[in-house]
Amino acid sequence: MIIFVNDEEVNIHKGAKVADAMRAYYAQRKLKTPFRMSVTDAFDNSIALDGELREGNKIYIKNEKSKS
Repeated sequence: MIIFVNDEEVNIHKGAKVADAMRAYYAQRKLKTPFRMSVTDAFDNSIALDGELREGNKIYIKNEKSKS
């Protein structure tokens, strides 16, 4: 199944959750998954990491700075 993370195509298995898409996105880029982040859909609605995805969904990951 193909979805878009930060406007980049990511290929994941059917039935994948938002967290699976994030891991695949960062793995494709050989980057470490950030500890603090927010995830939104194409309409800027916040979505949970255990949210379901469908073919063609668009999600956006925004890194949050730690408040220390």
